Amino acid sequence: MDDNKQFTITKKDVPKQIFQLKIALKWSKPPIWRRLLISNECTFLNLHQAIQDCFNWGEYHLHKFFFCVDKNPYARVYIHGVYPDEPYPPELEYDDGIPEDEVRLCDVFSPQQEYVTYHYDFGDNWDHSIKLEKVFPNTNNFRSFICVGGKRAAPPEDCGGIYGYDRLLKILKNPLHREYKELKEWVGNDFEPEKITSPMKKMTLQEISDKYGPEL
Repeated sequence: MDDNKQFTITKKDVPKQIFQLKIALKWSKPPIWRRLLISNECTFLNLHQAIQDCFNWGEYHLHKFFFCVDKNPYARVYIHGVYPDEPYPPELEYDDGIPEDEVRLCDVFSPQQEYVTYHYDFGDNWDHSIKLEKVFPNTNNFRSFICVGGKRAAPPEDCGGIYGYDRLLKILKNPLHREYKELKEWVGNDFEPEKITSPMKKMTLQEISDKYGPEL
């Protein structure tokens, strides 16, 4: 961890709750985002799987989470991905992080620690800002997660990061571009940048509050 900043993640004895998280792909314009309801007892491995599901990612690449301590951007705590069928990736050795299956969301997120970053694909470098928006009591034994909102389709895997995706969209708008045919075939005819195809049970903020509130 940078700056030798000390931070210990401890297993907190907390009541069952539901976290409302907004997950936004950094630097996407217009914004690409999803809103999740997820049990606070879920691990960061569960959160990784939820993000992959609602962004239509394919879990083809390495990933990690990190957050800053005391709002110091140079003091980061890393939560690294786990890969049970593979040796520990050398790309993660420098992080000195904590395995994601050993850390629950309630061990990190709080009113004082609202933000965590999710980094997916160390080549394309997709960074997602995760914000704890609201906390609700878990009176119905809500155990997993559901996606309840969002905007725009997620970029295709391996398109070159956010700048590569911007270039891809510009080319797809110009049938006369020399790369149009090749890229159109690559993304497929069903790809629509404004359309979310991942599973979603769309709810307004008021509907969420009415069903799971009051907010804690």
